[in-house]
Amino acid sequence: MTGIETVLLIAGTDEQNRVRQHQHVVDAARKAGVRRVAYTSRALKEPATLVNQLMNGHFQTEDYIKASGLAYTLFQNVLYMDALPQFLGGDAVFERGIYVPAGAGRVAFALRSEMGEAIANALARRTDGNMTYLLTGSESYSFYDVAETLSDLSDKVVTYTPADPATFETQLIGRGLSEVVARRITGFITDIAHGQEDRISPDLETLLGRTPTPLHEGIKGLYNL
Repeated sequence: MTGIETVLLIAGTDEQNRVRQHQHVVDAARKAGVRRVAYTSRALKEPATLVNQLMNGHFQTEDYIKASGLAYTLFQNVLYMDALPQFLGGDAVFERGIYVPAGAGRVAFALRSEMGEAIANALARRTDGNMTYLLTGSESYSFYDVAETLSDLSDKVVTYTPADPATFETQLIGRGLSEVVARRITGFITDIAHGQEDRISPDLETLLGRTPTPLHEGIKGLYNL
């Protein structure tokens, strides 16, 4: 990192070790004389009440960066709209509908490509001081909205049935997932039910210079409809 002014740290995927790995990056940046560290974190409403405890690693990393003495830019990202096909089981959603424990929880989904563009735009600016951007879509949506959108685009009837978390977790295990993975997925979606992803900010629109892609257009592209 010698001679580098700004380092963008993309959150690691080794969930058990990533906080330690993130800390190594921050330590190396400080030692090399880097001026600023940027980090891709998460836009969650109440970290202290999360069911999915793995998300806490993001906020532990934020705290470590803040304590490092380096200037920082934090990008707190909402759930990718791109993850919807994975959540819904791909094209099978058109036959069996949506069955997840998200209740009436809402998410201000945004496309990953637009988040990346916004992050690049932010880092290209000359910035003094510390910055935190909340990158979300301009509107939040429930899974009822997702089902309605899929129905409109496909001319098929796609229903959403809020699942019981315990039953949903048991079904995931029945599909061959380990108990640990099933618990994580269930916790992630249960946090949506609890309103953790229902945050809206103008930051993404400001950094893009345009309105972020809404749900209808995003799903249309993701499902090639």
